[in-house]
Amino acid sequence: MKSNKKRIFLVFAILTMALLLSFVFVACDKKKDEPAPPQNTSLSEGLEYSFDKYGSPYGYVVTDIGSCTDNNVIIPSEYKSRTVKSIGDNAFKDCIGITSITIPDSVTSIGYNAFSGCTKLENIYYTGDIASWCKISGLNNLLTSLRTLYINGNKIEGNLNIPNNVTSIGSYSFSFCGKLTGITIPDSVTSIGNDAFRDCTRLVNITIGDSVSNIDSSAFLNTAWYDNQPDGLVYAGKVAYKYKGTMPENTSISLKRDTISINNSTFVNCNGLKSIMIPDSVTTIGDEAFRGCTSLSTIMIPDSVTNIGNFAFNGCSGLTSITGSATSVSAVARQARPTSFVVNITSGNIIENSAFSECSGLTSITIPDCVTSIGYSAFSNCNRLTTITIPDCVTSIGYSAFSGCKGLTNITIPDSVTSIGLGAFSNTAWYNNQPDGLVYAGKVAYSYKGTMPNNTSIVIKEGTHGIAANAFFDCNELTSVTIPDSVTNIGDGAFFSCTKLTSITIGNGVKSIGGAAFKSCTELTSISIPNSVTSIEYYAFGWCNGLTSITFNGTIAQWNAILKGELWKVGVPATEVVCTDGTASI
Repeated sequence: MKSNKKRIFLVFAILTMALLLSFVFVACDKKKDEPAPPQNTSLSEGLEYSFDKYGSPYGYVVTDIGSCTDNNVIIPSEYKSRTVKSIGDNAFKDCIGITSITIPDSVTSIGYNAFSGCTKLENIYYTGDIASWCKISGLNNLLTSLRTLYINGNKIEGNLNIPNNVTSIGSYSFSFCGKLTGITIPDSVTSIGNDAFRDCTRLVNITIGDSVSNIDSSAFLNTAWYDNQPDGLVYAGKVAYKYKGTMPENTSISLKRDTISINNSTFVNCNGLKSIMIPDSVTTIGDEAFRGCTSLSTIMIPDSVTNIGNFAFNGCSGLTSITGSATSVSAVARQARPTSFVVNITSGNIIENSAFSECSGLTSITIPDCVTSIGYSAFSNCNRLTTITIPDCVTSIGYSAFSGCKGLTNITIPDSVTSIGLGAFSNTAWYNNQPDGLVYAGKVAYSYKGTMPNNTSIVIKEGTHGIAANAFFDCNELTSVTIPDSVTNIGDGAFFSCTKLTSITIGNGVKSIGGAAFKSCTELTSISIPNSVTSIEYYAFGWCNGLTSITFNGTIAQWNAILKGELWKVGVPATEVVCTDGTASI
């Protein structure tokens, strides 16, 4: 009997002990996982502010903790009936007593070192929603270590669904959220900023919407998700995010067919990359995407690519062939600066200004029929370029387009070209080999070479389509010039400072008289302008101080319809234009 009582007592004691221990463990877990809200529920007093009248809206900046002694600091959304819009530099620096901070939804920025040295700061409370939180700048000055974040009363832990009203996840938005295990990013989001989820060490599951095209290379630094990825090219949604591990030599990569962008620094310093196949789904190549890929020998950029980031191909010295649209190919060539390469342009109407300038390794370029204009300095100082064939669709060549191409000996210019800019072929072997006299580039009177004899009269060849910019600049011995009806364009400065020019016949086909075309032709006393002219550019007859007679072979209405540039007749003594039906004041 006594033995049974002892057994019953022992069982009771064990059960009692187990029950007590369970309460202890539960209490410990609750204390650990669910920190109590701030003890202080009223707005903190004693904080110091300064009024910022710059930016929009005007508002106050929290500049210092001042006389506030709260451990749980609650920043008000208004001060003196004005919005509290930011937390200033060093505002709470070294405030070691602060254990929590409540930030109102009025705050849009946090200043440098605002919470530096707040070693006991554990809990961060934000009164706005996730969309507003993701727009705050300077979160790197707050989320600097493992802290617990509450947004609109919700603890950021476990699986987080970003709402559909978020379009961008800003820098450091959820960094050091150590209890975050999963994240779902909707299609509304297009970009994820630097360090956005940095040091979320338990973050394992990530779902990224199809619209995300820009992800900073440090966005998922030190997350379980990235650490668990196998070596090789890692994708984040439809973004080629980062190459992980060491790339083997002579590697060829074909991106997935639904890839929409190549991320910033995706292949940076991947010296083993020999070639890459980019599908026509890709629209963006990020900053430094291929920087330092010295073994990359060929690159074909699809026409779908509309943006190539800064230094995307910087240091790709091994490139020998670049194929793609005029814009994308030029971007690659400028950034890569390879030692010897050829270019094949597949699309694009314009070769932009300075597109291949200083690409000393360029040896050959194929320009397609779709190109209509070659911009200024487009190929300047491409010393290894020897031959250029310009297709029939090109109508204009910008100034200095091929200047300094010392090896350029062969140039084929089609009849379609009517406008050639100043010095387009200066310091080229082609121009240097031309005999003295008027040099033609295709159907354009390009430049007068050498010293002009005294009292020279020039008759432009029949069939000429244009007179290039500065073609006769400072030809002081030019006394008369005859322009045939075939010419449609007189370039900028074409006869600038031809101080002995007294007679000029302008053909009936001329449509445009360029800026400063006859500027400072001081001996010119009369001019007859055909009714084919539709524009007279700035300073066209400026300081022709002997010009007393201007005749227009059309009506007053036609004269008034001509587009006239600023100061087109400055310094001209003539006060009227004689038209076929009367005179028009000027």
